[in-house]
Amino acid sequence: MSLLHPISVRSQVVKAACIPLLLGCCLAFASPALGQVAPVPYGSLTVRLQPQATGLNGVLTGNTVNARNQMIPIDMTPLGDGRQLVLTLSGHVRLLKADGTLAAGAYLDTYNSNSPPIIGTTGGEVTDFRQIGNTSIAAHPGFLNPLSPGYGRFYTITSELPDVFPGDFDDGTDSVVDSVLTEWAVAPSAVAAGTTLLPGVNVTKREILRAARPGIIHTLADMAFGPDGTLYVTSGDGGGNAFPNTEGSAFEQDRWTNAQDPSNIFGSILRIDPISLPGDTRPIGGQNGQYRIPANNFGVTDGDPTSLPETFAYGFRSPYRINVDQTNGAVYVGDVGEGQREEIDRVANGGNYGWGAYEGTRVERPDLVAGAAGAVPPMFELYHNLNGQSESTNIVGGLVYHGSAIPGLQGKYVFADVGENNGGQPTNVVDIYYGDPATSTASSRDQMFRFNLELPAGVSLPDRIWSIAEDAQGELYLLVGPDRLDLFNRTAGETDGGIWKLVAPSNPLNQIVGDVNQDGVVNGNGAGLPANDDVAAFIAGWKSTGWASNYDRYTHGDVNLDGKTNLLDWYILTTHHQNAGSLDLAALLNGAPVPEPSSCWLLASGLLLLRRASQIALV
Repeated sequence: MSLLHPISVRSQVVKAACIPLLLGCCLAFASPALGQVAPVPYGSLTVRLQPQATGLNGVLTGNTVNARNQMIPIDMTPLGDGRQLVLTLSGHVRLLKADGTLAAGAYLDTYNSNSPPIIGTTGGEVTDFRQIGNTSIAAHPGFLNPLSPGYGRFYTITSELPDVFPGDFDDGTDSVVDSVLTEWAVAPSAVAAGTTLLPGVNVTKREILRAARPGIIHTLADMAFGPDGTLYVTSGDGGGNAFPNTEGSAFEQDRWTNAQDPSNIFGSILRIDPISLPGDTRPIGGQNGQYRIPANNFGVTDGDPTSLPETFAYGFRSPYRINVDQTNGAVYVGDVGEGQREEIDRVANGGNYGWGAYEGTRVERPDLVAGAAGAVPPMFELYHNLNGQSESTNIVGGLVYHGSAIPGLQGKYVFADVGENNGGQPTNVVDIYYGDPATSTASSRDQMFRFNLELPAGVSLPDRIWSIAEDAQGELYLLVGPDRLDLFNRTAGETDGGIWKLVAPSNPLNQIVGDVNQDGVVNGNGAGLPANDDVAAFIAGWKSTGWASNYDRYTHGDVNLDGKTNLLDWYILTTHHQNAGSLDLAALLNGAPVPEPSSCWLLASGLLLLRRASQIALV
């Protein structure tokens, strides 16, 4: 009896099945066309998506300035003691308690009359949502430490209607929105108490940074603290075809080149310290002087006096989500693509990540390629339209897993595709991916895998994943809700705004190859019940497809986990069955036709499995 996982024996199976065939049919086997890219395969890991908290769409009352729709949970940050702060698009900060339940009402209402979400309309009907409202929240790493300068402080990013006061970044042209980074300093008596916060009573507001923007998309969308207390802020290229956009086509012509220019704020990752210390000698940043600039920022050390000192890295289009690995300070960004590629970048100080010369590894503007020499290719890359099928629409950057609930995921980077029908491209359901940042090479696809997903009974995949977050223990969460077109008018059957936790599957495989029914032994002759006869379980699942999890696939006979139960699975089962010589598949199928595979079909299938074996062995 073998205790190897079925995937680990694929290479053995393939060699046994295919080596005798190599000489006979190599010349007849047609190679795939040059440049053809294989879809991202399902890996060996299954996770269960467990709804943790719901009710984050719809009107909220209790410690609120006014009655308004929360829309969705857009971001979440841990406080370090089991509690987490959840930000809604409409500006409510909700408190997720250590027991996983939401405190009633708002923990803090950040609403002001300049920051309502702006929507697109056609004929009076809501047709679109863009990045205006509240998009990011981050607690200082020292939030609970009375000796830390960040004690009791957390931060939000809001896109607001233009202010009459000058911003830190304002080129003097008419802006459509201002992106605003705000500090909320909680009174010491309220830091651990969990009491509701009231501005001017037990929480103080300070504006850290304000940037005028030419459009309502690709704004300052996200931020994340490094373990040293410096704050990374994403700044998109400004868009150019957003609603509304008073600068219109004039700016549209500049957004590619602006992202390649570290002397402006567009298409960049900024790094600042929102807290000034006594005797601080670091440069003061911004026209309003509310933050400090790390002395080793690329924009400070590159020797170019025109470079923006806040610049850490550049060459981004719409860096929607950024996160920092708190164990080593590594920075990861999910950069939303233009129309063909999506990418995950591992970001280094001074790196140029290619946009607008490149979209992922694809040339976007040939005239800008020479100036983007040395651009860093993405760590992972997805395609919008892959061989006629949708693989991705909008990427959601994630985090490196450091929790304990899913041991096989330790050290892997987890990210997602939002899932939606976007701009006439093929409809795409949500997908969650993982890969190893320690071993991945540039634009890796051979070290990137889809999760097998398990859902509780009666729960469907969410309409959209808006963000990925982690708690203080390193466990991961999805912030989910309705699609962007349904935020204002969610109907029955559409996903409620909620927080779903990634947990271990309820039915993990037992690692015994060929044990279709997972009873601990490979046996049976097809005459028994599937519960105690692996052969009977295989016959019951013959030719089945479409199972949601690895466990369901395997227990329906798909022992190589390639998505279908067929002759290759029968070969694996009989290879590990002690009485395989007495088994006749055709007879067991009661005379149903069993396809007689050609030699070349076996070789092609074998080579595919061999490739998958080499991929999944790295997981």
